[in-house]
Amino acid sequence: MRISNIAVPCASLALAVVGLLGPAPTRAAVSPGAEEDALEIVAWNVWNGFSGGSQLAAATEWRAREAPDVVALQELCGLDEEALRAASAGWGHPHAVMAKETGYPVGLTSRSPIEVVERRLEGMHHGYLHARTAEESGGAWGQAIRVA
Repeated sequence: MRISNIAVPCASLALAVVGLLGPAPTRAAVSPGAEEDALEIVAWNVWNGFSGGSQLAAATEWRAREAPDVVALQELCGLDEEALRAASAGWGHPHAVMAKETGYPVGLTSRSPIEVVERRLEGMHHGYLHARTAEESGGAWGQAIRVA
C-alpha cells in the first residue's frame, strides 16, 4: 500500500507545497521517483466558484483530459457539496467533499471514495479538511490529504 501525505495550511501555499506557482492549475506526482505508483493531485484556486460558473465547462474538459487522482479546490463559492459532486462527475470523480458551503470554501474530489477524518472551521477562514482516499484496488485506505 502506498501512503502519501500532503499538508496545505492555506490556499496560496497549496501551490508552493507541490512545487509550482502560477495562475494555472498545478499537477504534481506526490511520490517522486515512483511515477507509475504516484498519487497525482491537482491544486486549483477556481476563482469565485469557476468565475460564477462561466468557466466550469472548460475546467471539466481540462480535468477529464488530465485525469488526476485527486483535485484540491479553493474558492468554491456558490457551490454546495451536491453541486460539486455533480460537477466533478464530469471529470471522472464521483466522490467530493467540502469543508463548508459558505464564504470561500475548500473541497476535494476523487475517483476513489473519500473519508473525512476532520473538518475544522473554528479559527480557519476558508475551513480545513483532513481526508483519506481509498485506493481503487482492494479499497485499502492509503492516502492522507489535508487542504485549508
